[in-house]
Order: sequence, then structure tokens, then C-alpha cells
Amino acid sequence: MLLKRLFLCFLLTACLVAPVWAQDSTGVAPGSGNDVVKSPEDDAHEATADSVAASRDTVVYAAINDRTPITVRAVDAEKLRDIQGDRAYRYGTDVPPTASLWDQFWAWFWYKVGELLRTKAYRNVGQYVLIVAVAALVVWLLYKAEVLANLFPKRAKNTGLGYETLDENIHQINFSDRINEAVDARNYRLAVRLLYLQTLKGLTDSGLIRWQPDKTNRQYAYELTGNPKRLGFEQLTTQFEYAWYGDFPVDEVRFGLIYQQFKQFNELEKS
Repeated sequence: MLLKRLFLCFLLTACLVAPVWAQDSTGVAPGSGNDVVKSPEDDAHEATADSVAASRDTVVYAAINDRTPITVRAVDAEKLRDIQGDRAYRYGTDVPPTASLWDQFWAWFWYKVGELLRTKAYRNVGQYVLIVAVAALVVWLLYKAEVLANLFPKRAKNTGLGYETLDENIHQINFSDRINEAVDARNYRLAVRLLYLQTLKGLTDSGLIRWQPDKTNRQYAYELTGNPKRLGFEQLTTQFEYAWYGDFPVDEVRFGLIYQQFKQFNELEKS
């Protein structure tokens, strides 16, 4: 029984030692204390150092696998000084341009704005005041662009003739008489308004638009999309809005030019 245990221990030891002995089978025999083991890199370094040949113009380095001689050329000292003095090669040393007074003002302005936005008063109250102001500005711009015309309809000013054109049905207006009355009274703004309503009536009769008292001028222009008359209609709309809503002065000469534009458009529409 004891022999069997000894035999098993021997087999186990042999199994553990055999792989180690196999890996070390190609090892180098131990040398004396004065022997030095060299790597291939050390041999290459020594071969390169021993094969350097120096001359006045050419230095030749013998590489391991490359025997092509390399010529080392000196840099012209004068050209080197020119390159060193060239500002184009002085990276990172450029002086930033001096800020103008206008740039300094905006830098100061935005700095103050940043300070204001960091204050406690702005965080508590100021931000809400700013939001209300921005919202009011947006509503005002939409109103001026007639986007909110349905919510805030405009009324025509009193013309002195007892005649409110915005509330009139364009199909019930005698435009020739009304325009003559406005011109005789030198109320050229009202005459421009009547010319515009007459144009809307003509487009409605032609089936190009659908007139309704609550529609905006931009809605009529949109209905003419794809029609060559749209550009001319938009120009007439601009003339009318400047005179009627923008309070631009319209004298006799100015009205004569506007009248010719409306006349040409209406004649082209009938042709």
C-alpha cells in the first residue's frame, strides 16, 4: 500500500516537472562570470558605430538593411536668418488687433447685461418683466403685419364725407362717383382706398378671389398664388397700406402716379 502511494507521488511530480523542463530545453548553457549575453539590437548598434565613415562633405551611416548613403547638407546661414525674421513663421506671437470704441462699447454693454442677469432682483422679478415685454413686442409686430387683423380690426378714419369704406359692401359702391367725390375734396387717401376696393371687386367678379369683409389683404394675395397678377396686386397693396394705414402723405402728383398703377392693373385684368 505504501509502495502504491510512493509510485503515485512520483508520477504526479513527473507530470509537473516535465513541461518546465521542455520549455527550458533550448536554454543557453551557463557561462563564466566574465561572459556577457548580447541581444540582436546591441549587435546592430555596434555594427552601425563601427561602420561610420566621416568625410568633409558626406557622412555615411551603415544601416542594418539599407546601404544607401545619406548626404547631409548644411543650411544657408543667410536664408536661415531670413526665415527666423519672417513674421509669418512666428506662431502664437501675433498681437491681437486693438478693439475699436464700438467694440468696447458692446463688450461693456454685454458685461453689464451679464451682471444684471446675475442679480437677485432679476431672478425674483426682472425675468418676468422681461418675458412680458418680449411677449408684448411680438404681439405688436404681429399686429403691424396684419397677422392679428381678425382679432384687432382697424377702422377707417373719419374722412369728412360721412363715408366709412371699411364697412361698405364693395358690390354696392358706385366707385366712379365716390372716387370723383374724394378727388374733388382733395382727400387722396380716401381715393386710394376706393381704388383698392374697386380692384378687389374686379378680382372677385373675375373669380380670382373671394371677397369677405373680415379678410386681410395678405389673404387676398395668397389666393392669387400661381397667378401672374399676384405681383402687381401686391404692389398695389403696398401703395394702399402706405397711404391708408401708414399715414404717408399723398398729394395730387403722388395720387396721379398711384392712379395710373391701378388703372393699368385693372385694364390688364379685363384683357
